[in-house]
Amino acid sequence: MKLSSSFDYPVLLYKMDKRLLKAATDGDSTSMKHYACHNPGILLGRTLRMNTCLHISSIHGHQRFSEDVVALEESLLTTVNLDWETPLLAAVRNGHVSLASFLLGSCHHLGMGQAILKQDKYGFNALHHAIRNGHEELALELITAEPSLSRAVSECNESPMFFALTRNFTRVYEQLVQDPLSSYTGGLHGRNCLHAAVRNGNPEMAKQILEKYHGLMITEDINKVTPTRHAVLFDKIDMLRVILLHDPTKGYEINSMGDPLLAAAAYRGRSNAARELLKHCPDAPYRQENGQDWKNRSTLCSPEV
Repeated sequence: MKLSSSFDYPVLLYKMDKRLLKAATDGDSTSMKHYACHNPGILLGRTLRMNTCLHISSIHGHQRFSEDVVALEESLLTTVNLDWETPLLAAVRNGHVSLASFLLGSCHHLGMGQAILKQDKYGFNALHHAIRNGHEELALELITAEPSLSRAVSECNESPMFFALTRNFTRVYEQLVQDPLSSYTGGLHGRNCLHAAVRNGNPEMAKQILEKYHGLMITEDINKVTPTRHAVLFDKIDMLRVILLHDPTKGYEINSMGDPLLAAAAYRGRSNAARELLKHCPDAPYRQENGQDWKNRSTLCSPEV
């Protein structure tokens, strides 16, 4: 799911009062309430970056100020700045977990689902940021509130599931995989969730992915490396075994450059990977399309293979 256009681009109706800006920056809730008492509309002011006072307090992590200003003006929860961030996104991105949890709960209670689902200008949503920044509990809260957060991908095709596997967040992954529409793409390098599971050496996650997304095994990244080849190149024997037990034919893989897996093992000197391949596929191809024989490569120096 690409960037959402459900929010209208904000219009600068009011320039933020300098006194309110300072109060939001300092977390001075008393002054903010005093200004709002005399002029309620002051809370709608924005900076040149289109940030509201709630954005500012969320960026700086001032929870008491944020709680008080939301109590006075709930609509601030749905506002977006020039980076297309809601206050919730700003809080999560800046690592303010407790504040983000409050903003999430407020949006959920008020039925502001789109504010929770909002993606910033780079395509990241609150779940992307929570996982990438290492906040596992917050990520679980977000999934519970809005399960469809799992379907969003960034401008570089990065999915929350890919981030969860990269972080080895088992509980988050187990929640994400419950949604059959969860995205599993991995970003600029063309990798997917199975690549990530292989790289982190998590056999149980890999087994689940293979059961649900069998087709990911044949996906090549920008370097023409499939998850199976990834296991060979990085000597992830347990992961290679999981893949070959699931589908032994993957041991016969020849990538789009004409290189068989045994050639990849030879290139990196992965004798253990070569043994595992031959155990499952004793007649696995070893000659490249250009006729080069992997047995002649000095890097695979073990005479036992």
